[in-house]
Amino acid sequence: MFCTDRRAARTCPTSTQAVEDAEASAVRAAVGGTGAQVLTGDARRPADADPDRDGAALTAMNALSGTAGGW
Repeated sequence: MFCTDRRAARTCPTSTQAVEDAEASAVRAAVGGTGAQVLTGDARRPADADPDRDGAALTAMNALSGTAGGW
């Protein structure tokens, strides 16, 4: 489907998150003054849409391992 830029802007939400493979200082310099946050390390976790899914996945894997292992 092709549409005009105006229609695309109405139908597609604005992206509020991006991933960059560069030094954090370079990214901060590039987005400086825009209000963007550059998150690194553990600070990235709260930006995840569902940060608790890791715990749920671990619980599921523990249950599977216990069942498959005969515990």
